[in-house]
Amino acid sequence: MTALATFARKIVGLFFDDAGFAIGILVWVAVAALVLPVVGDPWRAVILLAGCLALLLENVLRAGRKRAG
Repeated sequence: MTALATFARKIVGLFFDDAGFAIGILVWVAVAALVLPVVGDPWRAVILLAGCLALLLENVLRAGRKRAG
């Protein structure tokens, strides 16, 4: 039973542990929706992707520091 509870906690942690990351993505998408219509058509996807990748990189680095320290 303990292994099952541990497994369940880890699965739930995948969805709720990174609330800051999820909020960051939502905020970035909202900002991009307001700003990107002004930008030229071919660059919209590139800018949206770059912002999402920057948020992902920041989240991975923060998680790495948290586990190392």
